[in-house]
Amino acid sequence: MLPQPCAEKKGFATLLAILAIFAIGTTVAVFALSLAIGSSRLALDLSKAKTAQALAYQCAELAVQKIKDSPDFTGTENFSYGWGTCEYIVTSEIVGGTIDWQIDSSGTSGDAARKVRLAFSATIPLPPNLPIPILDSWREAASFD
Repeated sequence: MLPQPCAEKKGFATLLAILAIFAIGTTVAVFALSLAIGSSRLALDLSKAKTAQALAYQCAELAVQKIKDSPDFTGTENFSYGWGTCEYIVTSEIVGGTIDWQIDSSGTSGDAARKVRLAFSATIPLPPNLPIPILDSWREAASFD
């Protein structure tokens, strides 16, 4: 009896079809997983950036309160939290009857960092009154030059 060539080819064709479907399915799954991982990393980076920005703003507000409490304050303070750190530097200059303050505040969360610079001014009042700082500018900065 002679072998039946058609039966052998049918099995081979079925095997090739199954292997092709498996390869396509595996490729789609790997692609979907890599997209999900990339999306998760992007979301984490965005979260860290927003946290760093919030920390920079928080330190800036702490510096403003420090100036309101003690208008002659200049200096630096650092704060550390479980989710990041922040730092502010306050400088001041008296020009005539006006006092000008500059606040450089930065926040860091993981490898994300954000910076903000504020400028305030006030007329120097007669004692015992304290100057009332007025915001001149508030801007995010890439660096403090």
